[in-house]
Amino acid sequence: MKPRPPKSTEVSEGAKDAQDSTGPLERVHLDELEAMNDALAQRLAEGWAKIEADDAAGARKLAEALVAEADEAGEDAPEALTLLGAAAAADGDGEQAIAYYESALAIDPDYFEPQLLLAETLLDASDDLDTALEHADLALDLAEEEDEVLDAMLLKAEVLVAMGEDADARELLGDLPPIALPDAEHHMRAGRLYADLEDFADAQRHFELAVKLAPDSAEAYHGLGVVADLTGRDAERKAAWRKVRELDLAAATPRWHLSEARVRELAGEALDELPEAARARLGNVPVQVWDYPSLQQIDDGMDPRLLGVFDGVALGDQSAVGGAPSLAHIFLFQRNIERVARTEDEVQDEVRITVLHETAHFFGLGEAELEALGLD
Repeated sequence: MKPRPPKSTEVSEGAKDAQDSTGPLERVHLDELEAMNDALAQRLAEGWAKIEADDAAGARKLAEALVAEADEAGEDAPEALTLLGAAAAADGDGEQAIAYYESALAIDPDYFEPQLLLAETLLDASDDLDTALEHADLALDLAEEEDEVLDAMLLKAEVLVAMGEDADARELLGDLPPIALPDAEHHMRAGRLYADLEDFADAQRHFELAVKLAPDSAEAYHGLGVVADLTGRDAERKAAWRKVRELDLAAATPRWHLSEARVRELAGEALDELPEAARARLGNVPVQVWDYPSLQQIDDGMDPRLLGVFDGVALGDQSAVGGAPSLAHIFLFQRNIERVARTEDEVQDEVRITVLHETAHFFGLGEAELEALGLD
């Protein structure tokens, strides 16, 4: 989960209060202070824009410069620490992100953004859901703007669903405004939550509103396809998932894109981890690297955003005569793997896990067994 940028790049309320506590200032000094705040807000906006553009390194460099300047001036920099946390989270370093957010909150406990992002990172990168819920509640208490309230409500509901507290999550979602929400992302998050809670009518409504607000959102169409699939509406599922395929394939490849040859090499390295006897049984089950599932696969019901799939008869279900059937394949869908990754290292990890996951399906392991092995 990439950290969402703040809706505003103004300095935190705690920082403003510290500035206001200096007592009466001459007008010229107030003008200078306002100019300094404007410059800080502009640089912070640049940093968050880099996060949005998947340039975590650029955001980190800018934030580190802001922290260094604040240290030199003997000042605190909770805004820059929050940006540093977001850069770490974007790089997949949840532990470091949590440390930065906690440092920002130690300076300014009433600062909404690090409170929200801390809860989000705890949900995404740790098993400490109780603490994630605690910080989601604190963020909701601090929220003032409509966007902030919605972000905190939806995040709290996401934590509750992860905890298995479905009734509490439904009650909280019932407090959402009955009208269109400010942006498509709010509707997509609500739609995913309602789908998880098997409230498909409300999930459908939110995904439809998301499509109206963001007609080119593959995420929104994917949600519509998921709901249609779960409710047995094959024609609607096919149309929505075809649209997802069209939009995903039109998107630019990320900076961490690898060559197909490199992905094949990584797949081979993953297979080399298997015992020799297992590799022998897999000898005639090829690993194919495709950009994306085909139209035929999608029309047949395959989720267009699958990372990989084993297509064939599991070993335990095969005839005792002969080896693995020649029509069995393991497919890797490179564009989908790169879409869920945030760095080249994560692409490599996802290729490995996906290959081993689908290989395990060949040997007849179920999802519960895969989860126990860390291959879910």
